Amino acid sequence: MKDHDHSAAGDKPVRGCVRTLVVDDSPEMLEAITGFLKLHPSFAVIVAPSSGEEAIRLARESEPDLVLMDTSMPGMSGLAATRALAALPHRPRIILCSLEVANGLLHAAQAAGCDGFCVKDRITTDLMPLLHGLFPHAR
Repeated sequence: MKDHDHSAAGDKPVRGCVRTLVVDDSPEMLEAITGFLKLHPSFAVIVAPSSGEEAIRLARESEPDLVLMDTSMPGMSGLAATRALAALPHRPRIILCSLEVANGLLHAAQAAGCDGFCVKDRITTDLMPLLHGLFPHAR
């Protein structure tokens, strides 16, 4: 797990920004997504866990506004972690991210409680419009 505090100001997230957990078992994907979000100061990555179990524990502790969750991880899947996160008292918005859209994955993602879906190779084009739809104040 890596701790991150990305913002336009540098060391600390900007007040009023969307506090974000990025969850992926690939260190390269974690860095790519956190680097992309760093370009958008309305979104602050507060922590980047590498498993569904870690994501649930850290979401309970940090109460993020947003979780970007990989669908396929060793151990607890992103779908199972999404179900658990959707049941939290401080329920974050959840975007599931996958390398591809397999048969039934979108339906399973919606049934798990996700708020959106993004294919990983389209994050740079599709993620911000999706996030601005969920967080219109974050421009």
